[in-house]
Parts: sequence; C-alpha cells; structure tokens
Amino acid sequence: MIKPYEKKTGSYDPGRMVHKIHFVLEAGTDDGFGGTTVEDTVLLSTWAGKDRVNPYNPLVIQAGITNFDESIYFVIRNRNGFFPTKIMKIKFNDALYTIMGEPVKLDEPCTFISILCALSK
Repeated sequence: MIKPYEKKTGSYDPGRMVHKIHFVLEAGTDDGFGGTTVEDTVLLSTWAGKDRVNPYNPLVIQAGITNFDESIYFVIRNRNGFFPTKIMKIKFNDALYTIMGEPVKLDEPCTFISILCALSK
C-alpha cells in the first residue's frame, strides 16, 4: 500500500518547482522609420522545476543537443488554455533559453509538462 507521503511512480514532485520562469514571444513592431524593433512579450510567468540533461535520452539525441552544460529541462504544471510551443522562448535568471524539442506530457491526464531547452546565444 502506498502511503500519502511516498512519491508515486510517474509523477513529478511539485516541491521541486522553486524556479520562476517566463514564457516569452519575440514580436517585431514598426519603429516608424521603415524598420522593426524586436520586443519580448511575456505570455506566462510560472514556477518550474529544473533538471539536468541526460545525454543518453532519446529526446536529447533527436533534438541534436551537443553542449550539455547549456541545456536544461524545465518542468511546469499543465494549464488550461496554455501549452508551450517551439516558437516561444523561456527567460530564466536574465538568460534566454530556446525550446529545442516538442514539450512532453509526463503523465496522463496531463498534470506536468517537460520542456527541453538550450541557452540562446
């Protein structure tokens, strides 16, 4: 019998979500002189868990990540009306991360989403 305080298999520990991240969408606006200015629009600010990248994970191999020091997994809670996409970026600790692969649902029904990211240059 599983006790309430024991970690259930297949779920993510919400106590690890201690990092504040922001989902950002870069949009170009007219600057009035025939050019555009790129501005970041924050779509969602939320708490996330942060995990290291395992270089032997098939998703990492498929995404083509080679620099594991600048790659990271973020895990967020699923929200109604919001699902991260590859066109978004993640701002964390004044650094911008690019979403490398399709976000993965960690359980069914979807409670947690894992997002593979690499540091943007």
